[in-house]
Amino acid sequence: NNCQNAQQIQSNIENDLVTRKSTIFRGHIFAVVKLKPPPGTIDFPMAEIQAIITNGGGILMNKQIFEAVKTDLKKHAAHKKRMEDDSFDANDMDDEGSKPNKKFYVVSTGGYHLDHANFCPLLSDLEKLGVDIIPVNPIWVLTCASEETECDPAMCPLLFQPQ
Repeated sequence: NNCQNAQQIQSNIENDLVTRKSTIFRGHIFAVVKLKPPPGTIDFPMAEIQAIITNGGGILMNKQIFEAVKTDLKKHAAHKKRMEDDSFDANDMDDEGSKPNKKFYVVSTGGYHLDHANFCPLLSDLEKLGVDIIPVNPIWVLTCASEETECDPAMCPLLFQPQ
């Protein structure tokens, strides 16, 4: 009976995280890579992770998003050339050439540390454009959603990044 109660509490928490609306990931771009987890590890449902990301304001990577990012990078490069700004960083771009906080994440649902470019060609293309991509795992997504803040995955790499 206690085990059933604990499972029900866990289910209620997960449902709350999936349906909760927030802005913790506003404007950040995510690619979710679904891999079969190693034996003895937790398998996270991709649809739930994607729902948490989008309900948190995150954007899921697709071809249209890639093309928009590529266009923004070109505009920023043109602005840089005009301004002769030596501090250009491909991760810090927008239409005006200012430096927003847009980040690019790859979420590995299988728990493996992976060369994400092999599993998602759009990520490979982003890397070729000079964009830094931050590897994270579903535990990071769930932690950010439950704490309602964006945690730095480098703060606890063994917990928040694929291994």
